[in-house]
Amino acid sequence: MPDEIFPRYPPPSWQVPGRALITFLIEDIQESGGNRLVAHERPYRNGAKHDDTGSRAKRWTISAIFINDHTEEGVAQNQYPDVLNELIDSFDVHETGTLTIPTRGAVRCRAESYDRAETSAERDSATVRFVLIED
Repeated sequence: MPDEIFPRYPPPSWQVPGRALITFLIEDIQESGGNRLVAHERPYRNGAKHDDTGSRAKRWTISAIFINDHTEEGVAQNQYPDVLNELIDSFDVHETGTLTIPTRGAVRCRAESYDRAETSAERDSATVRFVLIED
C-alpha cells in the first residue's frame, strides 16, 4: 500500500489577529470559486460575448467536529467546549484571518457564517459548519 499523502500536511487551523491559533478536525470541506463573467447579448445572433472581470473570491465551507478523545496529531486535545467556543468567538472579530487547509496551505480569509449543532445523543461533542471567504 502506498504512503498516504494527508499525514504530510499541517493540521487545519484558523487564526484571526489578537486570538489564539485554533486547530480542528475536518469532517468534510468544500471549495468553490470561478470567474466573474459579464454576458453581452448580441443582436440577431445566438449566444453572448463574455467579458472576464477576474476571479470570484474562493469560498470554503467546512464541517468540523469538536471532541476531546481524538488521536489527530497537531490538533489541540480539549476541543469541546473550549476550542469550539474560541472558534465561534472569532467570528465576532471583524478582521482578515489565516485559514490553513491541509491540501491548500495558508489563505487569507474573512469569517462569513457558522452553524453549530449539539445533540443529547452525542455528549461532549459538537459539529460546526462554517464558511470562510478569501480576502
